[in-house]
Amino acid sequence: MVWFFTSAETYVRCETRYGPDGQGFELVISRSGGSETVERYADQQDLTDRWIRLETDMQRDGWTDPRARDF
Repeated sequence: MVWFFTSAETYVRCETRYGPDGQGFELVISRSGGSETVERYADQQDLTDRWIRLETDMQRDGWTDPRARDF
């Protein structure tokens, strides 16, 4: 799943996916300035908990609601 948050003319792209070796999960956070962070989680519940915190923080900081997109 991919979500986009926007604020003014900047954006943050968040992607959840399986780990590259098929083990665990990743949360990839890409910013419009070009930086990217990859967070790795052993299980889906840890990833879900992190996503909920991230979404809450982004909304609190004034970013628009995410628009989920399936690719």
